Amino acid sequence: MNATLIDRYNEVVRADDEVYHVGDFSIHEKHLEVLGQLNGRKYLVPGNHDKIHPTHKKKAERYLPLYEEVFDAILDPFHFKLDVGGSTPISVSHIPWGSDRYNRYCPDLTDLVGQICGHVHEKWKVMTLSGKVIVNVGVDQWDFRPVPLTALLHYFSAPTTSV
Repeated sequence: MNATLIDRYNEVVRADDEVYHVGDFSIHEKHLEVLGQLNGRKYLVPGNHDKIHPTHKKKAERYLPLYEEVFDAILDPFHFKLDVGGSTPISVSHIPWGSDRYNRYCPDLTDLVGQICGHVHEKWKVMTLSGKVIVNVGVDQWDFRPVPLTALLHYFSAPTTSV
């Protein structure tokens, strides 16, 4: 399975592309070595299964150097905003707004167009909640490939079904 994921990733991502991994890159740190086989400059927005997510408390501090060694940057898991040019920024965080038991780790979308998230796997791809568009970029929703930002932007300007 890893070989298939690596191939599909590299079919989409070129060496000079910026890639935002929206959490849960690997449930076990030994799989971080795969990053060396993936194209692009890689940024991590930590998810609850990444050992550096704040839910892991002191363990997160211990694993941070390992993650910093293989990612180009580790981004704020709660407050990272992607400026998509000329519009209100989009929140990028692993856990979707209005989520489950991790709700305290969800970003506030009040002044944002919406959110790019992961965490929910196959449950849904795109939804609106309280008028905010939320797009799940988990690879299990996208044929196990990364999603180019250009493919996501139309969701933030097109109406979707409210939940």
